[in-house]
Amino acid sequence: EVGYTENEIELVVQAIGTHRFSEGLTPTSIEGEILSDADKLDAMGAIGVFRAIAQASMTGVGIDGFLSHADEKLLKLHELMYTKQAKTLAEKRHVVLDRFVNQLREEIQSNVEA
Repeated sequence: EVGYTENEIELVVQAIGTHRFSEGLTPTSIEGEILSDADKLDAMGAIGVFRAIAQASMTGVGIDGFLSHADEKLLKLHELMYTKQAKTLAEKRHVVLDRFVNQLREEIQSNVEA
C-alpha cells in the first residue's frame, strides 16, 4: 500500500491507456491530456527528429521511411495538443521539424537532379 485511492489509481490507468497518438483514443481526464501532450511533444522538435531518424536507421527504412513517418504522424502532432502550454511548445517544435523535413527533401531533390 502506498496510499493512493482506487479513484486515483483508475485515473492513472486511464491516462496511460489513452495517451498514445497511434492508438487513436481520446484522453478522458486532464491527467490523460497532459500525458498525451507530453508524449507527442517528445516526438517533435530536434530531439524528435533525431529519434525518428535513428529509428528509421535501426529498422532499415532509411530516409524514405523517415519522411513517410514525418508526413503520416510527426507533422500532424502540433494540431492534436490539448493544453494551452503544450500548444505553444508544439508550434515551436513543429517549425523545427517542418524546416528540417523541407530542407531534407530539397537536398534529396537537388542530388537527384545533379
